[in-house]
Amino acid sequence: MERLKVVTLGGGSSYTPELIDGFIKRHAEFPVSEYWLVDIEEGRAKLEIVGGLVQRMVKKSGIPMTVHLTTNLDESLQNADFVTTQIRVGQLDARIQDEKIPLQYGVLGQETTGPGGFMKAQRTIPVLLDLCRKMEKVCPDAWLINFTNPAGIVTEAIEKYSSIKSLGICSGANSMMMDIANTYGVERQVVSARVMGLNHLIFADRITLNGEDISADFIARLADGSGKHALKNVPDLGLPAEFIKALNLYPLSYLKYFYLNRESVAKEIAEMQQDGTRGERSKSIEKQLF
Repeated sequence: MERLKVVTLGGGSSYTPELIDGFIKRHAEFPVSEYWLVDIEEGRAKLEIVGGLVQRMVKKSGIPMTVHLTTNLDESLQNADFVTTQIRVGQLDARIQDEKIPLQYGVLGQETTGPGGFMKAQRTIPVLLDLCRKMEKVCPDAWLINFTNPAGIVTEAIEKYSSIKSLGICSGANSMMMDIANTYGVERQVVSARVMGLNHLIFADRITLNGEDISADFIARLADGSGKHALKNVPDLGLPAEFIKALNLYPLSYLKYFYLNRESVAKEIAEMQQDGTRGERSKSIEKQLF
């Protein structure tokens, strides 16, 4: 393949260097030659900081890939092969409101599930459908890979209202595989499971290790607390042992927000009163980071 162009919306995100690290490590399999980082004018400062780091990473790696930084979406989409999204419409200030407003009414303010996630979806879907309409005109054969939350609702809207080829991805399923691998002290490649549901509300069964079904053993370990937990942004399950045994499935950590709703709301309110919402904490961390 002579040319492979990838465009990332939300290029000034602090997640971008990790994404680029993946492209660098897999360049032999996926030889990206042209990479565009795109952000809005309000995000220009972060785009320049992150973009500068990314350009240094690529230069040090020695791979033949050029990195462009821009706030011009139309220019970036020309001849694109893949477009990835990691945007936050309204930035962290909007997320903080998504968390705080529901909590005022004793309802969970989590940003991907429940009312908080739904409010985020209402802001995000129109923006991404506008992107799809641009892609339909400028790069109709390109793939859209959506990593913007709430992934399930957003991806469904794109699939329903655009002809663009698209996939919605979430780290949740892979983190579950990592949990299984870490529990047994093995490499990720030797474990697998069937994953069911819609992000971020998924379950796994048919769990195997080197092809052998270990579902019952892993669920037992999950119930007794010896199962590992890799999803850092969502605290451990905290589900009662008898509940996990009765469920007889491996639930993603996000499901605790439904199964333990009252407990989750109480915890979120207590944390908000002590240290602010997760959005407020994230804003503080991001400020220090940049």
